[in-house]
Amino acid sequence: MQKGDVVLVELTGREAESRKVFETTSEEVAKKEGAFSKQSVYKPAVLVIGRERLIKGLEEALLEMKEGEERKLLLLPEKAFGQRKPELVGIVPLKEFSQRKISPFPGLIVDVNGNAGRVQSVSGGRVRVDFNNDLAGKAVEYEVKIVKRLETVQEKTKALLEKLLNVQEPEFKLEGEVLKAGLPKEIAGSKHSSVIKQVLEKEITESIQEIKKVEFQEKEKEEGKRPEKQE
Repeated sequence: MQKGDVVLVELTGREAESRKVFETTSEEVAKKEGAFSKQSVYKPAVLVIGRERLIKGLEEALLEMKEGEERKLLLLPEKAFGQRKPELVGIVPLKEFSQRKISPFPGLIVDVNGNAGRVQSVSGGRVRVDFNNDLAGKAVEYEVKIVKRLETVQEKTKALLEKLLNVQEPEFKLEGEVLKAGLPKEIAGSKHSSVIKQVLEKEITESIQEIKKVEFQEKEKEEGKRPEKQE
């Protein structure tokens, strides 16, 4: 593979020591390993290689692989989720949680100033929170297969919109370097819709070189209007 390739990938990630599955695209594996969630969609992941959005070891392996190839990887922390950093463990006053009507307890995932952390302990009006990734400092194993390298702009656009908009059949039309895409009402009606649109456009144009501009159109099925069909 090369940097910039958009690929469909099947993968399963485990903690090397405990063998616990923390990530999988397989519903069968998720159910077998007790990691199944009704909220998750189990199908090959859409990945753009070379954008440094993946852990280092996984991205390096994908760049060396071919379509249809399978590999088993053992990644040490340096090429996985990094080493644990003591400075990412902090103390938060209990009153901050009380004001938000949250009763912290060890193991609870909390949000502190936009940062997710796990409560380690609660005592004396203080809450110890670890903001390290749960997999920091751990070796991990991956089973990975490149199912398909997406070739056409049409294929890449469809796959990326499915991922970004969380829809099964995205409505879109390509007109030269311009993408016109239907925007789900829950996004269009959000008070942050303008920011979301900017983020989506940046993600799409940086992932698919052939697209230079994105125009989002709110879906209007409820009003009886027919949206533009995918060509």
